[in-house]
Amino acid sequence: MSEYPDENFINLATDAVSSVGTADFFASLLNVISFGANPDQQIAMRYHPYSVPEIRVHKGISKIYMNLYLQRGFYRHDPVYHYWRDYGTLGALRVADVTTPELSEAPYMNEFIERSGLTDESGMLLPWLAGSCVGLFIGMRGGKFAQDHNRFLNQIFPFLQALTKAHLSKELNRLFVDTGATLDSRRAMMIQDEFENVIFKSKSWTKLEQDYPILIDLIKEREFISEGQAMLSNSLVLHANKVGRSPDFSSVNNVFVVERLDGISFSEANQKKRIKKLFFGNLTRREQEVVELMLKGFPVVLIAKELGISPGTVKNHKTKIYYKLDVTTERELFSQLLY
Repeated sequence: MSEYPDENFINLATDAVSSVGTADFFASLLNVISFGANPDQQIAMRYHPYSVPEIRVHKGISKIYMNLYLQRGFYRHDPVYHYWRDYGTLGALRVADVTTPELSEAPYMNEFIERSGLTDESGMLLPWLAGSCVGLFIGMRGGKFAQDHNRFLNQIFPFLQALTKAHLSKELNRLFVDTGATLDSRRAMMIQDEFENVIFKSKSWTKLEQDYPILIDLIKEREFISEGQAMLSNSLVLHANKVGRSPDFSSVNNVFVVERLDGISFSEANQKKRIKKLFFGNLTRREQEVVELMLKGFPVVLIAKELGISPGTVKNHKTKIYYKLDVTTERELFSQLLY
């Protein structure tokens, strides 16, 4: 293997940096870890803690073998998959070094690897979102990788880890385009996947969860998610945005952002006074009570509990309130109290 850094390695590293935030990112990383090794195959995959692995990029491997790995369940006996789930360790590794005696006799090694003709595999595990990781691996048929290549992988791991974090940041920012927001730890933001697992949570969001326990209940309420927004307090609005699927975040479902209505705040007594002034003769007393609780950020379930009625009755009241006031969202309702 050639010494690095040399011109070829520098070119590969430059390409990897340029690919951050693009569809070529993982292919570029595979080219970097393949430097000086001349592998027969390359593969990048995402290992999930709760579902089947996802193949991101592969080269030198037929679709037949990919289907065997995923659909026949060979991944369940993959030594790397077991190693990551058991220890959660990231970094460079050789598959042979993490293969236990039990797994060496399992179908993955006895059938899948035997059919593929691979005689050596090495690569690395990089951090990803929602408790998952990305595996980059190269394989050889009819030989083994040189020992100094494994040292090389250990040396470049911090570099690729930094690139992966940068790629994550760019991709997450891209998801916020439709919301008009940017990924910023100072903003209160949270992202869920389709299984309602938290993919990203900012420090500001965590602080809000502590200050406003009702926030957790709002997120769980499906009606809020369908409506898209709810009042968290007199000056905070919680938004829910559906996002399109991304090649790198195929399971992203909802993006939640809390918006602060700067300079807007009034007491509970003044709030009740405004409600009565605006809605007297139009809303019933019960509907006014529902409005008061809505503006405190109470979700349907908690409004029902507070008033001693069923959630279905609360929803009926909300429908009537929206109709009478000619609004479609809680934010529009809140605006009527301000202007």
